[in-house]
Amino acid sequence: MELTSKQRAQLRGLANSIDTILQVGKDGIGANLIKQADDALEARELIKGRVLDNNIDYDARTAAEELAKATRSEVVQVIGTKFVLYRETSSGALSGWWIRFSPAPIFGALWTARWRPWTRQTDSSPASR
Repeated sequence: MELTSKQRAQLRGLANSIDTILQVGKDGIGANLIKQADDALEARELIKGRVLDNNIDYDARTAAEELAKATRSEVVQVIGTKFVLYRETSSGALSGWWIRFSPAPIFGALWTARWRPWTRQTDSSPASR
């Protein structure tokens, strides 16, 4: 799934508030790092990574592209030594940290539409009734 510029902008905004959970060190990108990234993407959908200074094989762009290819995700942003990856969960249900940012999680699909507005089919919010 190729992200549009609006989707990418929305995800970049959400990525500002999350912590870096993935670090590419001097060992580079191995099976353990790919598994860690895959598990994190399944749990969170949006992760931030960093390439450490002691890594001479990768810069942030090449590391992000290689991890995205290995985990079937999309590169959202690369700035300096940090990068952001996104992949929708295989179950399609949101089950992570972003629920607490929703002002009205009790409305079911409404908070899904706020997290991924491009998946919204119709306006089913209570305010429109």
